[in-house]
Amino acid sequence: MDITQKNKDKSVKIASLLRWMPNKIYLKILYRLKTGRKLNLKNPVGFNDKMNWLKLHNINKSYSNYVDKIKAKEIVKDKIGEEHVIPLIGVWDRFDDIDFSKLPNSFVLKCNHDSGSAKVIKNKNDLTEQDIKSLRKHFKHRLKTNMFYFAREYPYKKLKPQIFAEKYMVDESNYELKDYKFYCFNGVPEIYYIAKERGPDTRMDFYDMKCNHLDIVNIHYNSDHPVIGKPPHFEEMVEIAKTLSKGFPFVRIDLFSTKDNVYFAEYTFFAGAGLYLFEPEKWEKHLGDLIKL
Repeated sequence: MDITQKNKDKSVKIASLLRWMPNKIYLKILYRLKTGRKLNLKNPVGFNDKMNWLKLHNINKSYSNYVDKIKAKEIVKDKIGEEHVIPLIGVWDRFDDIDFSKLPNSFVLKCNHDSGSAKVIKNKNDLTEQDIKSLRKHFKHRLKTNMFYFAREYPYKKLKPQIFAEKYMVDESNYELKDYKFYCFNGVPEIYYIAKERGPDTRMDFYDMKCNHLDIVNIHYNSDHPVIGKPPHFEEMVEIAKTLSKGFPFVRIDLFSTKDNVYFAEYTFFAGAGLYLFEPEKWEKHLGDLIKL
């Protein structure tokens, strides 16, 4: 587990102890602690102010189905076709229900109800008893975690926690998939970012819809060598992002691109949980202006 994930798990634990606190008061305190700023809910202007306003005022029960990583696969199949969905291998309520002998040699294990729980198994025959013990501890902890209480993102509150396995995918260079995350406003993708070197030194680079690198810093620093030029299947990814984001004031659509296809990754309604400011300041306001409340 990297330092970032340890800190996140600690924050979730502390937040669970404060679950009694009303959402509005809790968010104001959390926002001040995370950003050093006062949360503006009366007249929200910036992107993150509006993210938190939406948490409190744009309550839509159907959002839970979109953020559930298992149910979202069925939604996306209906919207853009099964060929864009990473195949599901199995679903379990408990880690000890998993029969590893029936799984393929390579696969990915993750939870449906959280963020950052994924474990990539490239060769199950290399798993030791200690590896299985570590995986069991990891997923038992994750199944007990309710992500709602950290940042009061309501779609996560009543999800049934489950573990699922999906096909292990690689890109054209036989490396792990590169993900493209599109910020969409009422069905219109405006910017996207690519995350690289995931772990303690994750880097993020933002681009406009002409694939120009932008001077945005958010959560992580830019990479030393940002991607230059148009990614593979870019036009197809844009059209998919448009289709999947229709009807939402804001949603981030995460996609994977391989040599031959584009795959859906997940829906995110509150980017960065509404707690990470965009720098320079102009981007906080510009992206906020795109959200129509």
